Amino acid sequence: MLDGRNRTISLVEYSKIGDDRICQFYANTNSDAPETMDMGRSILNQALYKANRGQAMKDQADFETYAYSVQDEMIAEKNKKQEVTE
Repeated sequence: MLDGRNRTISLVEYSKIGDDRICQFYANTNSDAPETMDMGRSILNQALYKANRGQAMKDQADFETYAYSVQDEMIAEKNKKQEVTE
């Protein structure tokens, strides 16, 4: 018997200058607990990041806005399922 089916959404995007990736942004959200999201950033090219920090920060803010919108959708979906089962 199957039990505990859930879905994990992993989002990954990169901040680029030209063809060079300077940062990786990631977010992971699980359908069982979408209120808790793991989100972070990895700097891939320190020199380019330092020289283009403003652009990288803008890209990070754009990514976070997108990640939170996905999280909001998952929370709404979870709440809808709970209403149906109650």
